[in-house]
Amino acid sequence: MGELLGDEAGMARPAHREGGDVSGKIMGSVTHGIIVAEQYAKAILDGRKSWEMRTRRWSHRGPVGVIVAGSGKVFGVAEMVDCVELPDDEAVILAAADRHLVTSPADLRSREGNLRRFAWVLRSPCAFESPTPYSHKRGSQTPVMFTEDEQRRIAQAAAIR
Repeated sequence: MGELLGDEAGMARPAHREGGDVSGKIMGSVTHGIIVAEQYAKAILDGRKSWEMRTRRWSHRGPVGVIVAGSGKVFGVAEMVDCVELPDDEAVILAAADRHLVTSPADLRSREGNLRRFAWVLRSPCAFESPTPYSHKRGSQTPVMFTEDEQRRIAQAAAIR
């Protein structure tokens, strides 16, 4: 699978989850990526995590690259199908931990102390056999916009898997 998400890390290579094969749908169309911590990237790509918790809405719908924070690489793709605003209540959000895997109230807060109450809803994960690099602009935050060349490389990685 790759350096950070290799087989030695217990990363499963799913056939696909919830919605079948997305590899044909994503060819050339992965324009954005989301940066997530390694353990959450693994969980998204093996289908255990369907909500990525954030402090703000995102209107994008369609495939997104899943980037491990600090790696400079896209490890797979998933389809973003919705953005759900949850109540401003830690207990309510923690009750949905089966979808987002966050179990600590402290982890529901950004570095600035804002509550991560927007669930970016993901489905149909597709892990790549080998991660594909992208150019991370200094100071860039999620979502990342991929260049046309990066979009082609991501589409190729998805087709090969």
